[in-house]
Amino acid sequence: MFSIIVPSYNRKGEMPALLESLSQQTTHDFEVVIVDDCSREPVTVAQNYPFPVRVIRNETNQGAAESRNIGARHAQHDWLLFLDDDDRFANDKCEKLAAMIADHADINFIYHPAKCEMVNEGFTYVTHPIDPQHISIESILLANKIGGMPMIGVKKDLFLKIGGLSTALRSLEDYDFLLKLLQEPTFKPCKVNELLTYCTFHTKRASVSTDTTNTQKAIDYIREHYV
Repeated sequence: MFSIIVPSYNRKGEMPALLESLSQQTTHDFEVVIVDDCSREPVTVAQNYPFPVRVIRNETNQGAAESRNIGARHAQHDWLLFLDDDDRFANDKCEKLAAMIADHADINFIYHPAKCEMVNEGFTYVTHPIDPQHISIESILLANKIGGMPMIGVKKDLFLKIGGLSTALRSLEDYDFLLKLLQEPTFKPCKVNELLTYCTFHTKRASVSTDTTNTQKAIDYIREHYV
């Protein structure tokens, strides 16, 4: 039912723990698609798991957004979930999402709260997404009141229809993705009220997401295209 897309860059050592965590899911009706973004040491998976695992290696470094897009294009299931190598799903996430989708056959987007840990700052918080009837361009422009990629699920055909994640951005790609979704007339969201993802943020780890120049460029892009 689900294709779980995992981008990876120079962090192959994180994969065994991530895949082992997914083994704890209460249902295994999913595949895992790891997109190795031309890491110095290629990602390999030798162990067997109770779900299919595929590794796609980019010939050149494409960035996290395009790696997710590549994973989505190779996905074999109707629904896409996204997971970073240092985040974790609640053990019943796939089961809970599948049940909600079965009860709402017309939806093409699903989202839920998450518990987030700010590692360097030493605190945690829980997100509180707004209800579907309150989602609008105006409300999301005030702040991302839905959540990042590990907190959402989207039908593959909708993801591809709007062009996936923008490769023009090196920051706030998930925010831009939500704003693109809201412009799509067929967008039909549904909210699960349970906390189903655990995210960790390392603000002092060197990455494109902690580059403030990239963030400012993304803010300018979003202002130009949506405000």
